Amino acid sequence: GLTVEPGNLLAVDWVPQSGDFTEIVAFLFDGGVLTPADIARIAIQPTEVSRFEFVPLTKAEHLLDPDQFARVVAALYLRGTVYLENGIPPNPS
Repeated sequence: GLTVEPGNLLAVDWVPQSGDFTEIVAFLFDGGVLTPADIARIAIQPTEVSRFEFVPLTKAEHLLDPDQFARVVAALYLRGTVYLENGIPPNPS
């Protein structure tokens, strides 16, 4: 029920294969600021999501796995679009 034009690309994160999960490339975009009316229009897909919640970063740390949380922190605090490997900026050679 809510369509938002993506803002700036904040992070590109390469996540290596782990167990049965294939490697992925995750893209994190700035979604902008939602108004109360925007939030009221959010309709989740019950087969994909059971609920949603807006939380401060301190609570997000306990809800996300460490790699996802690292991706969010990097996107929030590093300037420009960042390249990450498993949520962490790689060491420059």
